[in-house]
Amino acid sequence: MRALVVLLLALASACAESTAVVVGEREAVVAVLAGRELDLEAPPEAVRDEGAAAVLVALARDPGEHPRYVQHRAVALLRYHPRPEVYDALLEFSASDDGGMREAALQSLGRAFVKRHARELAALAGDRLADPDDGVRRAARELLVRARTARFQD
Repeated sequence: MRALVVLLLALASACAESTAVVVGEREAVVAVLAGRELDLEAPPEAVRDEGAAAVLVALARDPGEHPRYVQHRAVALLRYHPRPEVYDALLEFSASDDGGMREAALQSLGRAFVKRHARELAALAGDRLADPDDGVRRAARELLVRARTARFQD
C-alpha cells in the first residue's frame, strides 16, 4: 500500500511539473496485485503480458514491503504463464511454509500444467491431502481431480 501511495504521489508531482514519468513493470504489477477489485479469473493485461511472469515470480519470492496477500496473488496469477521456469517456481512455492502460498501454487499448477504433468501433479496433490491448512487440502483435492481427469483424456 505504501508503494502505491508513493507511486501516486510521484505521478501527481510529475503531472504538476509537466514531466513524463515512466512507471516500471514491477510497480505496475504491484498496483494490480494490491487492487481491491482484482479478479483472478480475468486479470488485466499487465499481469498476463510476457514479461509479467518474471515479475510475479520475483514478487512471490520476495514481496518486499508489500503485504502477504500480494505474494499470494502473484503465485495465483502465475497460472497465466505456462512455461517451464514458472512450473519449477510453482513446485517450489507448493512446498512453502506459508499455507496461502501452497494453496495458490496448487491452484495454478492445476490450471496451467496439469495436461503436461498429470502424473507428477497427482502425486503432489496426494501428498498435500494431509496438509494442516484447509485451503491447501481443498486445492490438493481439486488438483487431484484435474490430474486424474487429464490422465484419462490422453
